Amino acid sequence: MVRSMFLGGWLAVTMVATLGGLWTPPAPSPAPSPAPSPAPGMAPASPRGSRACKPDCRKKRCGTDGCGGTCGTCPTGKTCHLNRCIKRPKDPCRALYGTWVGAMYLQETHLLRGKVWGTRHACFGRFHITFPLRGGRGSADETFTITFPGKLVYFKGTRIIRHSPGSLYGLDNFSGTVDFKRGRFVGVFHDNRNRRNTAKVLLKKK
Repeated sequence: MVRSMFLGGWLAVTMVATLGGLWTPPAPSPAPSPAPSPAPGMAPASPRGSRACKPDCRKKRCGTDGCGGTCGTCPTGKTCHLNRCIKRPKDPCRALYGTWVGAMYLQETHLLRGKVWGTRHACFGRFHITFPLRGGRGSADETFTITFPGKLVYFKGTRIIRHSPGSLYGLDNFSGTVDFKRGRFVGVFHDNRNRRNTAKVLLKKK
């Protein structure tokens, strides 16, 4: 039962258990434990139902792992071909001789078609380029010098021989790698300050 009495303006409450013993309020429920944090250097676990990409480098010495990473790089003097390092041609310019077609994927796609040739001391290219121009198509003819810094192939525009009236076509610069056996070039465009950006350049030997 509960007996109450006033003492000096304050209400004193005395609680007495009728069944013996002193009544004790129930203990509060414990707060839930926080989820454990991942150990330093470890990526957080993927949520259930997500499909995490699993890199695959089995029997691969170089090239992509299928998830945006790499399975390794080739030493100097070799290039990656079908995920294996093969010997780089002694004369990479001669290996490029012939007709190439492809595209530069800028804000508007630029289509390329041209040839690569060389002398004993230099490598050159000349390409006919078509591009969107005021609802139609414009074109330009451009010459390049081609160099081989390290493992890259670098195309540097040297001269605009002609271009469509009303177009102010600038020189193009791009660099990338070549699969010499398959005759494919994959690279990125360089801006006016020679900085690489995300615009892709793809060429294939005919």
